[in-house]
Amino acid sequence: MGAGASQIAQGAPQPGEGGRGGRVARLSLSTVATSSKFEADPWYALKNEEVLERIKGEEWQLLCVEAVEEFKESLSKVDKNSVALTVQAEDIDIDEAYLQEMVFHAKLLGPGGQIMGLSLTNNELTTASALDVPNQIRQLNLGGNPFIGVPSLLGCKLLVDLNLSYIEGLMTTTHGAPFAHLQALLRLDLTCTGLSRLFSEDEATPVLGGLDMLQELSLAENELVDTEEVGK
Repeated sequence: MGAGASQIAQGAPQPGEGGRGGRVARLSLSTVATSSKFEADPWYALKNEEVLERIKGEEWQLLCVEAVEEFKESLSKVDKNSVALTVQAEDIDIDEAYLQEMVFHAKLLGPGGQIMGLSLTNNELTTASALDVPNQIRQLNLGGNPFIGVPSLLGCKLLVDLNLSYIEGLMTTTHGAPFAHLQALLRLDLTCTGLSRLFSEDEATPVLGGLDMLQELSLAENELVDTEEVGK
């Protein structure tokens, strides 16, 4: 996996930390023992709460790649029969086209090598349509990207942990309940996203509608004007 590539990461940097100048990708390969009966989803037997606890454990091997072009080569080193992946690729100017390529190459891993976690903070993503294709992702961090509106994430039905923090103006033009289809979601971070209301102006549609399983929510650094409605 390359000299000095194997080490234990104690958590991902927050959006805004580090710079783009070095164009260094941090690709974390989280080794999780699986069985062939798990087929295409190494974590299929885990309850959502167990998945979240595994995510919170923040224990994985860290593989540093000097350029985004090395992503495919990095995947070639993964044990295709026994590994679930947590991939971090931050501050390296990833755009929608490259995200499509990442998803394509990850699928070539086959059963047991699906991406369970993906962190793409502080890149150049304005959309994420590559994630509208059905996938096994449980943890997704898109913080610090210049998204134009809330990404649809239609293929992320198994998602339990979503971070959209520090995306300026993300929630300012939001209508309806944009996360309603993510019914497995247990943790959501909307820190500093321009959120001003938890309900539509007619107080009929909650922005967080459909998230009945949600356990942890961060709304820090937003200026909410209807917080009194939360308890109703």
